[in-house]
Amino acid sequence: HYARVEQDRETAERFFRRAVEVNPEDATAQNSLGGMLCEKNLYDEALKHFRRALELRPGFPQHRYGMAMVFLAQGRLSDARAALGEMFTAADLSD
Repeated sequence: HYARVEQDRETAERFFRRAVEVNPEDATAQNSLGGMLCEKNLYDEALKHFRRALELRPGFPQHRYGMAMVFLAQGRLSDARAALGEMFTAADLSD
């Protein structure tokens, strides 16, 4: 809500960081924080959260998409292509 509706990304990031702090095993919180960090061009930190989310919930395609966006922003096109390929081949698309 804060990030999308109110355009208050700082508050959204603070809440996502707190959610990860409270429950580091929450793949959705890890993924959401990764997305916020990616929007702020903090790619290395974003990638860390996307990878953690992937460890926690390997079948969820959004983590791989987030990683692909980081790789694309970093100019790592082959890594981005691989992450997107895995999104369709390794992810549980029934979700």
